[in-house]
Amino acid sequence: MLQGLMAMSLDGYAADKDGSVAFLDRYNTVDFGFESFFAGIGSVVMGRRTYDDILGMSEVWLYRERPTLVLTSSPLTEVRGNAETVASLDALIARLPDLPQDVWVVGGCALQAELFARGLIRRLSLSIVPVLLGEGILVFPRGLVAGDLPEPRVVQHDLGLVSLIYDFEDSSAFKRLERRAGEGVCALVFGVACVAFDPFPFHLMPGLGGVEALPEFGVFHRLFGGGFPTVALPPVNPLGEPVHHIDAVGHEGDGAGPL
Repeated sequence: MLQGLMAMSLDGYAADKDGSVAFLDRYNTVDFGFESFFAGIGSVVMGRRTYDDILGMSEVWLYRERPTLVLTSSPLTEVRGNAETVASLDALIARLPDLPQDVWVVGGCALQAELFARGLIRRLSLSIVPVLLGEGILVFPRGLVAGDLPEPRVVQHDLGLVSLIYDFEDSSAFKRLERRAGEGVCALVFGVACVAFDPFPFHLMPGLGGVEALPEFGVFHRLFGGGFPTVALPPVNPLGEPVHHIDAVGHEGDGAGPL
């Protein structure tokens, strides 16, 4: 069985805007059933960022001898325990039946939500702490899945911490929210001094003062609904500045040079 276990703020964030989980420090002494949960875990899966973050937390590998699959397209800089890499989400999913059960999806909101949307997670445990972050990294990224949850088991702990435990016969009943391939999104360019009118090499300019309206970019969203982006998102502010995303995919400059 594939399980998710995460702590989150009351307003739905797993970490603050800087990726820090320091808001959980006050609750480190609260027994919310982790030891009994972990005793039933045979292997773990995680994304590359989660793996690197865990390496920085402790000299001791937290998952001991448990087989660990890390979703990444690049080699690990340091291998701990029984960690190995898988290059794609489909490859990771193909390995799941062969892993010692149960399998825990560690951290990684995007990975957990993607597996959930594919109907693979059978139990989801959310430990909610009485903190409002206001912004940060959402446990469930916006625009991925929607649907009604079954009634959870509710366990109350010290310091106001509450655990909600959801069991799913089939989480694929949840609706995946996908934009269509090629669907227009809002402009990523906020200023255009002067845009040449194709075809090159004439560079004719339209009227209205030689200024063209802001372009609208078509986006091949999630590889036609089939998985992660074609290229890895850049490590610099991947959820913010769009120029990094464009640079990661590539671009072709105009042969005429600056006007």
